Amino acid sequence: MPRIGIVTAYPEADWHSRQLIEAASGRVEAVVVDPGDLSVDINDYGISIRTGGNGLNGLDGLILMRAVNEDGNPDHQIEIYRALGHLGLQMINDIQSAVMAQDKFRSSFAFRQAGLPTPRVTTAQNFRDAARALREMGRAVIKPIYGSLGEGIIRVAADDEGTAVLEEYLRRDGVVYLQKYIDKPGRDIRAFVIGGRVVAAVYRVIGEGEWVTNIHCGAQAVPCDLSPEIEELSIRAAGALGLDYTGVDIIETDQGPVVIEVNGSPHWQGVYRATGKDIAGLIVDHLLQKIKFYEETGHKGGRKVKKLIEEGKRALDEGR
Repeated sequence: MPRIGIVTAYPEADWHSRQLIEAASGRVEAVVVDPGDLSVDINDYGISIRTGGNGLNGLDGLILMRAVNEDGNPDHQIEIYRALGHLGLQMINDIQSAVMAQDKFRSSFAFRQAGLPTPRVTTAQNFRDAARALREMGRAVIKPIYGSLGEGIIRVAADDEGTAVLEEYLRRDGVVYLQKYIDKPGRDIRAFVIGGRVVAAVYRVIGEGEWVTNIHCGAQAVPCDLSPEIEELSIRAAGALGLDYTGVDIIETDQGPVVIEVNGSPHWQGVYRATGKDIAGLIVDHLLQKIKFYEETGHKGGRKVKKLIEEGKRALDEGR
């Protein structure tokens, strides 16, 4: 039976983590991994990776859910995932893709490189360029370059108040990310993509007087049947960042749909409640398919990691 790890800093407090742990426990041998407990021993005899004092022996794959824990060192945790990826351990989402999705600038860059319709974006480290971009856009959304859940975003206009906000952001962060504001018909679309296919989609409907469509910020999820065009666009957006599973946010406009952003560690509680789709189970099933594919095609990534971990553990146990 495959053995997979669910990486989460909040196994009990986070609803999504609990859903994944429950789904995995019904299918495989599941191990909960606290990213703040990860440690690595590198010696002449191998590599030992541990969590909570126990070796991660025999892991075939990892699901990165809440994969950083501020109680430890998030930068080091990310480097551990990178190292495991280089060793061949099957991981969703791949840490490189997850970090790119968290970075608004890199995401926008990837969308444009892939030829996807997406709003104009300007990043600036000085007030001159930021103010010029805002004047040209007319209205824009300022977002933290790293962030999710609609937190820290603000809509600004090219007026005295808007330019004052720009100055404040630059003074605080040293850089500002401006995305041209796109009018939306009181809603946007969240398409949930797993393994290169859309498994569920909802409209995120905003309340009167509101403009932010995140469920986390109070929007309501309503089931949505995607057109073939938007379904293809969602899949391409996930592929542009190499994401195994993601929520793709799309706005319908008079000129056609545009991709706003994707999420490398997406929430799906609203999607689940609106559609009843077992998102957690589908994520686990996708990882198992990846493990099986690489095993059957001779790619022994998971076994390679297992061998290296076991060699390192044996060296430690022998006191060498």
